[in-house]
Amino acid sequence: MKKLTYLFLAILIVACSSDDEGGNNANDDSSNDPILGTWSLVSWELDGQIQNLDSCDFLSYIMFNSDLSFERMWYETVSGDCIIEGNDTGTYVYNTDNNLITLEFEDIDDGLQIEFLNVLELSNISLEFSWFEEEQLLHTFGFIKN
Repeated sequence: MKKLTYLFLAILIVACSSDDEGGNNANDDSSNDPILGTWSLVSWELDGQIQNLDSCDFLSYIMFNSDLSFERMWYETVSGDCIIEGNDTGTYVYNTDNNLITLEFEDIDDGLQIEFLNVLELSNISLEFSWFEEEQLLHTFGFIKN
């Protein structure tokens, strides 16, 4: 009986430890690097003024992938309709030494774009960064992880 108990415990320990070693699920990477994953917009300030967001705005997101690619979708309400205001895909680098995310992507109208996002807060559940639009308007965005 003792041998069966030890065998059961050994199988249980092996089974549990193999689950902890990562899997093939893309979401597993986010436990190792908090920036990875899909982040949904929850707040926006423009030059220190809180902007009122509606249900359409809350569809906006940014997704950071482990292969250093990103996707960003911005939604806005125009004449009562929720439309895509921007859709960017490209590559990113997150420098943890200076809390800076550098996005590089191709804009249909303006060609190669490089944006610098100053990370104000990053945890496993929240992301806040600021960004200067054309070096004039300061945007501060808050996101939560999906």
